[in-house]
Amino acid sequence: MHFSFFQNDKHQLMLVIEYQFSDPDGAMFIYDGGDTAILFHDWDNTLRFRDLPPKTREALKAVGEIRVVETVDDAIIRDYPVRVRMVSNVKSFII
Repeated sequence: MHFSFFQNDKHQLMLVIEYQFSDPDGAMFIYDGGDTAILFHDWDNTLRFRDLPPKTREALKAVGEIRVVETVDDAIIRDYPVRVRMVSNVKSFII
């Protein structure tokens, strides 16, 4: 899965991912400060992100919310806020 993080002109941290066919339901970004994170999109869809670069890690530690942007090709299909939940060990959430 291809993804990218960047800050927009409003200094919001954004995560761009491929379009998810289900609607976000209680979406939450789970993170522990390391190189792995999880986006709980809905009850049937969880995405894992590995090898996060150091700049992204620092940015994630400093925010309480990110914006998730779902795209198909270069078209934005959906854009929504997601709370960042800091945990002690994100890998314990991976089944």
